[in-house]
Parts: sequence; C-alpha cells; structure tokens
Amino acid sequence: MTTIGATPGSRTSSAVDPRVFTAALTGEIDLDRKAELDAVVRAFDTSTAPTAHIDFAGAAFIDSSGLGALVQIHVLARARGGEVVLVRPSEPLLRILRAVGLEKMFPVQP
Repeated sequence: MTTIGATPGSRTSSAVDPRVFTAALTGEIDLDRKAELDAVVRAFDTSTAPTAHIDFAGAAFIDSSGLGALVQIHVLARARGGEVVLVRPSEPLLRILRAVGLEKMFPVQP
C-alpha cells in the first residue's frame, strides 16, 4: 500500500489489484482530511477494480466528510457490479453508520 497525504496521527493508504481496491484509513476521518478522502475516491475511480475494501482498523471517528466519500466509492463500485466492504470497523463507527441509516449499504468484514 502507498500512503496518500497523511496528516500527523493519521494514515490514508491504498493498494490496487485487478479485482479489489484496498484503502486503510486511521485516526479521525473528518473534514480536516477531505483532500485525503478525495484522493482515495479518485484512486478508486481510476482503478479497474469493481470492489473496494476500506480498512478502518485504526479509525477512531468518521464524520459526514468520510461518510460522503464512502457513498461516492459505493456509487462507483455499484456501477462496476461491485461493492464496498468495511474491514475491521470499530463499534463506534458502526454506531455512526446505523445512526445515519447506512449500515445496510456496506458489508462488514471483522
């Protein structure tokens, strides 16, 4: 994986194979990291992978900026016949997804 514009205390990285695009997000995923989130969306958009795995193992929080990026990637993946899988999200992140009604949009891989 390569790192994309990480800010102190956080990391955004991505890797691409022909079938699955993988990105790892750590720290607080919020408006302060919009440029990084946009870079992940662009990287998925330019890949040919139909499916995206987004690894949240080190993520502490996600706001509407992060949720918006997930929805953008979801739209792109669905257009390719794929999906977005959330890998190792914390219970607080899952609660946020449930609170905004997005929990059924994304399969979860523990």
